[in-house]
Amino acid sequence: MVHTISSEISWIEDQMGFSSPWVRIAWLKTVQEQRPKLDMLCAIASINEQPCPGKVGAIRAWHRLHDSETGKPISNFDNHTQQRACDLRSDSKRFAGYVDRLDAIANKADAERRPPRMGLFVDYARNMANTRECSKDDMVLHQAWHIMPQIPQFTVCEECYDEVVWPAIDAGSPLAAKFNRSMQIVGPGGVSCQLYSPRTRRVFRDAVRNNDLAFLQEHVVKRFDVERDLHARSARARAYDDGEEIARIAQEWEKWE
Repeated sequence: MVHTISSEISWIEDQMGFSSPWVRIAWLKTVQEQRPKLDMLCAIASINEQPCPGKVGAIRAWHRLHDSETGKPISNFDNHTQQRACDLRSDSKRFAGYVDRLDAIANKADAERRPPRMGLFVDYARNMANTRECSKDDMVLHQAWHIMPQIPQFTVCEECYDEVVWPAIDAGSPLAAKFNRSMQIVGPGGVSCQLYSPRTRRVFRDAVRNNDLAFLQEHVVKRFDVERDLHARSARARAYDDGEEIARIAQEWEKWE
C-alpha cells in the first residue's frame, strides 16, 4: 500500500507537480476527507489540457459556465474568439472565492447525498464576470476609477469599491461618502488601484471609524509617492537588466504594499 501511494505521488509530480494549486487543493481534500486512495489527485494530474494562460490571456477555445436555470452561458465567463484571460486562474484575488464556493457546494451535496446544486457558484461567477477585476499595483491606461476628490491620488477600482467602500457608505460613513459614486478616467499616465492591499484597507477602515480624512490622506499620498518612485526605479533597472536592483525594489515595495 505504501509502495503504491509512493508510486502515485511520484507519477503526480512527474505529470503536474505539487506547485499546481489544483493539485494542492486535491491533496488537502484527500487528507481532510481521509480518502484511502489518491484518486482525486490522479484525476487532476491526468488532465491533458493546454496550460492556463493566466492573466496574460490567449486566443483559444474556452470552457463555458452555464446558468443552471436558463441553460445559457454566463456573460463574460464563457469562450470568445478574442484574447482574454482565464477567470479561474490561481493568481487572481477571486480564486479563493471560487474555490470556497465549489467546496461548499460539494460538501453539501455529499452530506445530503444528492447531485451538486450550482446556484451559489453561478450567482457569484455572474457577479464577478460583470465587474472588472482589480489590477492591483499594475499601472493601467484608459480605465475608469472611483476617486475621492479630496485625495485625487486615492484611485479605487470597481471591485475594491464594491468590497470595501460601498459597505462603509451604506453604513453611513461621511468619510466613505466623499468618494464619487460614478467612475471616471484618470490620467495622464498609468493608474493603479490603491485599495487592494490589506494594509491600505486597514488604514481606510480606521479612518472611517474615526472619520479622519487627514489620517487617510497622509497614508495614501505617501504610499502613492513611494509607488511612483519605485515604478520609475524598476523601469530603469529593467532597462539595464539589473536583477539585484529589481529584487531590492520588490522588497521595499512589500513594506508599503
